[in-house]
Amino acid sequence: MAGIRRNNFFILFIIYFLFFTTFGGCSSHSQEIRKPAVSGEFYPADKKSLKEMIDGLLAKTEGEEKNAGGTQIIALIVPHAGYIYSGGVAACAYKLLKGKKIKTVILIGPSHYAAFEGVSVYPEGWWETPLGRVPIDKDAADFLMKKCEFVKSFFPAHQKEHSLEVQLPFLQTVLKDFKIVPLVIGNLYFDRIEVLAQAIVSIVKSRSSPVLVVASSDMSHYHSYGKACLMDGMAIKDIEELDAYKLWNDINKGLCELCGSGPVMTVLEVAKKLNANLKVLKYANSGDVTGDRDRVVGYTSVVFYLGEKDNSSLSNTTGTEQTLVLQKKGAPMLNKLQQEKLLKIARQTLEEYVRKNKVSEFKETDPVLTQKCGAFVTLTKKGQLRGCIGYIQPVLPLYETISKMAIESSTGDPRFSPVSPEELKDIHIEISVLTPLEQIHDFNKIEVGRHGLYIHKGFYSGLLLPQVATSYGWDKWQFLDQTCAKAGLPPGSWKDKDAQVFIFSAQIFGEENK
Repeated sequence: MAGIRRNNFFILFIIYFLFFTTFGGCSSHSQEIRKPAVSGEFYPADKKSLKEMIDGLLAKTEGEEKNAGGTQIIALIVPHAGYIYSGGVAACAYKLLKGKKIKTVILIGPSHYAAFEGVSVYPEGWWETPLGRVPIDKDAADFLMKKCEFVKSFFPAHQKEHSLEVQLPFLQTVLKDFKIVPLVIGNLYFDRIEVLAQAIVSIVKSRSSPVLVVASSDMSHYHSYGKACLMDGMAIKDIEELDAYKLWNDINKGLCELCGSGPVMTVLEVAKKLNANLKVLKYANSGDVTGDRDRVVGYTSVVFYLGEKDNSSLSNTTGTEQTLVLQKKGAPMLNKLQQEKLLKIARQTLEEYVRKNKVSEFKETDPVLTQKCGAFVTLTKKGQLRGCIGYIQPVLPLYETISKMAIESSTGDPRFSPVSPEELKDIHIEISVLTPLEQIHDFNKIEVGRHGLYIHKGFYSGLLLPQVATSYGWDKWQFLDQTCAKAGLPPGSWKDKDAQVFIFSAQIFGEENK
């Protein structure tokens, strides 16, 4: 029996030793070089090919580096999909770092492969990509573990994780002689996000050289193009308002999605504590790259900086407070020339896409047309609806929204088959430019003919434009019920406590009848 007990003790010792050396109880793994896990999958494994790809993505950005909005960039939000899908969006942010003397980058990403509580830090050693090795900032990692009891070393969280790894080649291209602090967030309560943010702020303030915080996150996953734009617009609005708590609530309500919600909320709290400003640099989704608009993934890049707020156009987008330069009684005002420009963009896009499967590219400098704004494109054929899709939230510059929605309304409206080349001569285009959504609780505020409605309840949502109620002669109560029907909800659902009702106005104009 004694021999059996000794053998059992020896076996338990071996298991105990293997567990701790494998899962971070010992420092042996943390001192090793973390090898690439997704090279050749998310980005090229060959050094030359990778460098050429990143240089090409950076070269395609449109002068964003001239509009950094301040002398010190403190944080970024960037996507983490494969470079062919989200690399162009990420490049808009990373190009801003060229020439910056940043010495420490705190990388924060979500865990896709390992389930654990708290935050896992890679405490020391190096991370390797085809472009070389980057050392860990051990002092910063130790400080975070000391200040945040939920920040620990858990090797499996980093072993296969791509959300941080895909950021390194970009950083290696635009920065020199920097260290990283890799953080992977597992299950984390909101109150701990604020604690983590405060510890990061302490690092930022204590260093003589600039520290950059990078939140790695994609947005909505596997929705239709139109729904993705709606959900991502909600998230972008919360980000622009630096409102981490509202973002947390909107995610829990299903209004928006972020696979890296913890990293993004941490950056929002860091930015708020440092009194930083921000710019949304670019939004796109996988449908813009692949052409498949049935199940898309959303991406955005955002820069946070110290200094005065820069209201100039950056990728032609800034905050929701600048929905349009000109407003009157809540309704956007476009002059005749601006209306004609948008209709021409819609018509050219429609014709080229339907006839040649070609996506038109436009450059616009009019400050009204380059402001972010929600808008819909409605197609009719001999007076009958043929397609109608749009962005509710101000996600893109107005002229870009019209171009994209001209394609979506002709090919992506699930109620209709795609528009054929033979139909084009009979298609009439109408554009509705929207004001921001305003949630209401007093339904008497609804003005038929002036207001459109958007209703959200659980996983259901629906929108009707102002002109719909007028064309059918509905009163406000019928309008509410019909909007519920559009959302797939029973009549009267707008009365439920968990239903959210929004109003908006629109400037509506269309092509002259032929």
